[in-house]
Amino acid sequence: RFFGGLVARRLTADGERLYCTVDYTGDVHVLDAGTGTTLSTIPGTSGTQEILVDGTHVFCIGKDDGSSMKLVCYDSTAGKVVWTAEDRNFMGQLTCVGPDEILYHNRREVVCLNLSDGKARWTYQPPVPVKKPQPDKKKAKKSNSRQPQMMLIAGDNAILADGVDLH
Repeated sequence: RFFGGLVARRLTADGERLYCTVDYTGDVHVLDAGTGTTLSTIPGTSGTQEILVDGTHVFCIGKDDGSSMKLVCYDSTAGKVVWTAEDRNFMGQLTCVGPDEILYHNRREVVCLNLSDGKARWTYQPPVPVKKPQPDKKKAKKSNSRQPQMMLIAGDNAILADGVDLH
């Protein structure tokens, strides 16, 4: 069965702990990276499709009820959920974590949330892209390369969406 590339971000580690979905629709499990022993399960993370770790924060992104994407921020040191956020248009695998924020694309705009409380800090809606002229199909060579339709990069304050420089 094809899962659209979402399996690749369902397993990550922070050195001592491994975070993964043991079954495809279940909660995220925290395992001891050295022994494989289950240490805990992160509540409210069923349907997780993407897991990101940044320091003591673990971010679990997925659908549990089929309607909205849910982002769960878990403190691995305290062993508890810090906050949750929902977005009907959230796009998986377009998430990144900065020093004080988490950013994602939701099909319409780039959203920046505070790491401390999950509240929206800012949003940016890129301008409508100008349609590029289509090449003559008779003369065009077929290419096997696939180019991304959207991209989100956070590093040195450079953030891009659909090829539009936001800063």
